[in-house]
Amino acid sequence: MIDHIYYAGLNSRPSWCTSNSYLDLSDHMMITAQWSLDALEVPAKKVKINVKKLLLTENNFVSYNQFTVLAESEMGQNKLCRGLIDIVWDLSARVGELDVPGETINTVLSNITLKKIKKRRIKFRKLTKNNCSISKYSRAKSNADRSIKADRKAQHAKRLKKIADQILNNDSKSYWRYIKAYTGKSFQSIADCPVYDKNKNSITEKDEKNEKNEKIKIWTNNFGELTKDTTGNSRTTDKW
Repeated sequence: MIDHIYYAGLNSRPSWCTSNSYLDLSDHMMITAQWSLDALEVPAKKVKINVKKLLLTENNFVSYNQFTVLAESEMGQNKLCRGLIDIVWDLSARVGELDVPGETINTVLSNITLKKIKKRRIKFRKLTKNNCSISKYSRAKSNADRSIKADRKAQHAKRLKKIADQILNNDSKSYWRYIKAYTGKSFQSIADCPVYDKNKNSITEKDEKNEKNEKIKIWTNNFGELTKDTTGNSRTTDKW
């Protein structure tokens, strides 16, 4: 579904459009698309190995030639890995442990909200044909807008709870994956500012000839002290 699109610059040719998340013109603008049926391709379904079925029939999942690696002494590491992968897939298909998962579409809006949006659009069609009053359409639109805001608020609260669980459970890998996803992996912040040493002296280019080496030493000592933290802020020194 394409939503929240309107043309900017009506005095000029509408050769481009702007997306606005706070403006809803899906009722008032017809968006059409045209393509060739020959150009459409059905994506192949991804097949995966069902681990649960594999554990139930683990005795059937055996290799009949366990000395292939010893026989092929000149086989390269990459070729050996590819051969083992092919063997695993062939045996899984033979014992019927392959599975094709169904497609799942994650949506922010709930089914109740989608029904209200559908009802709002029906009211708008009737309004264009003078079969519905403006007050009924306004109520339907207000109900849909409130439901959309509630779903987005609930989704945001769910995301915050997930982040809090990752922090409390010390799941730093998932937490940093979330940060990279929302900040962008290509964005980097490089700071070349003065730093303070242990005696609170500012280290700058004017003060030291080997400024970069001094900064590296200061940061190394700083993180070294953090690993010896006994206040509980670092939780445990084993992870350092």
